[in-house]
Amino acid sequence: MLIRPANFESQVKLTLNPRNLEEGFFVEFNYKKRDGTSQLYDCIVLDVYPPGGYVWALKLDDMLKTDFRRVLERFDTKTTEIQGQTFKKLELPEKGKQSYQVIKRLKLDLYYRKFIMSEMSLVRIRPIDFDSLI
Repeated sequence: MLIRPANFESQVKLTLNPRNLEEGFFVEFNYKKRDGTSQLYDCIVLDVYPPGGYVWALKLDDMLKTDFRRVLERFDTKTTEIQGQTFKKLELPEKGKQSYQVIKRLKLDLYYRKFIMSEMSLVRIRPIDFDSLI
């Protein structure tokens, strides 16, 4: 079974500048592809480097719930508050190549993707309902 928009807790969305993204957030954004078309993505941010450059993430759009459970088993979650709203995020101790090695060990590299920050628009943090995915 695939992860669907219904797995997000509510319609609460917090729009922010892509340069303010942090590792572990569940985000959705429009991404302008090379052919000029735009597509909506739901992702978990794994790394942001360099600032204003690239975002490495796991795409949730076609991820199976069983694969997502492996992510939750490997990483802890914490609650953080942004602009008066609370959001859950994954605690990702690894950065850069280390995070990719963990994703590869979990056999989730199929969902791993690099996004060019300047091609991202309408970046929104979303709360996600972990209970519906476990």
